[in-house]
Amino acid sequence: MRLLLLALALMATPALADDAAMGGMPAPIAAGPAHEHFKAFVGNWKVEITMNQPDGTALKSEGKQTSSLVLGGLGMAFEHESMMGPMKMLGHGFSTWIPGKSKYESYWMDNMSQNGMSHGWATWDDATQTLTEVMTGPGPDGKEMSMTMVTKVESADKHTSTFMMKGPDGKDFPMMMMVYTRVK
Repeated sequence: MRLLLLALALMATPALADDAAMGGMPAPIAAGPAHEHFKAFVGNWKVEITMNQPDGTALKSEGKQTSSLVLGGLGMAFEHESMMGPMKMLGHGFSTWIPGKSKYESYWMDNMSQNGMSHGWATWDDATQTLTEVMTGPGPDGKEMSMTMVTKVESADKHTSTFMMKGPDGKDFPMMMMVYTRVK
C-alpha cells in the first residue's frame, strides 16, 4: 500500500508542476547579478555623519547601521540609529532590483519624517562602484522634496554616502555626508 501511495505521489508531482506553469503562476524569482551589489552593504556599520548647514557650519554626529539581505537575496533591509543634534533618529529602509526598469527601488522611513515615507530609484555604475539614487518624499514642512544620494564603495569595509539637494540659489548643496566603517 505504501508503495502504491508513493508511486501515485511521484506521478502526480509533474502534473501539478505542469498545471502551475500552465495556470499562469510565475516561477519564483531568484537573486541575480544585479542583487550581488547588495553584498557590499551587508553587515554592521559605524556611521560618521556630517550635516552641512547653509551658513557654512557643520554638525557632526555618529550612529550605527545594520544591513541584511532579505527574501533570499532579492532585497536588502537596513536599520539606522544616530543622533541628529539632540534628537535620536531611528530609520528603516528597504531596497530591491526591479528588472523591468533596470533600476533599484528603495523606501525609507524614520521617526523624524512625520509626513510619510521617501521613495527612490537608483542606478549602479560598475566602473566607479557607485550607486546614484534620486529620492522624493515629504520634507519637514510636509511639501514634496527631492534629493540625490551618491554612495561610493571605497573598500569591503568602507563606503560613503553624500546627500545633495537644491540650495536657496537653486544649485546642488551637499547637505549631508555619511561615512560607513564596518564593525568587526
